[in-house]
Amino acid sequence: MSAQISALLERVLQSPRRHVRRVIAIAGPPASGKSTLAAGLVAALQQAGVTSQLVPMDGFHLDNSVLTDRGILDRKGSPPSFDAIGLLRLVQVLGAAQELSPLGARLSRDDIVEKLKAILGSSSGLVA
Repeated sequence: MSAQISALLERVLQSPRRHVRRVIAIAGPPASGKSTLAAGLVAALQQAGVTSQLVPMDGFHLDNSVLTDRGILDRKGSPPSFDAIGLLRLVQVLGAAQELSPLGARLSRDDIVEKLKAILGSSSGLVA
């Protein structure tokens, strides 16, 4: 485990829990290592005995057809090309829900919506 992951793990474990579970959001520019950091943190949380699940944000990029209609396809990944309200709703559900199931990796927004309709199981720590 890297020193960065170890320090982040310690900080997460010491943070107060305000809801049923902790939701940890990692933000940064494209290709800055967010997914690698998140995967490392999930593995560290699991090694520490905390049930955790990675929930990628990739499903919240607006469809290319929407970006084309808006004239911003060349800015995919920038704030205007992202469904921030949809992500906020998901984070609220993840923080408050009693039971959840893993959503999987690299799902489209439509896939995530379908998965949310069938949320069951449990996960006490989530990284988005």
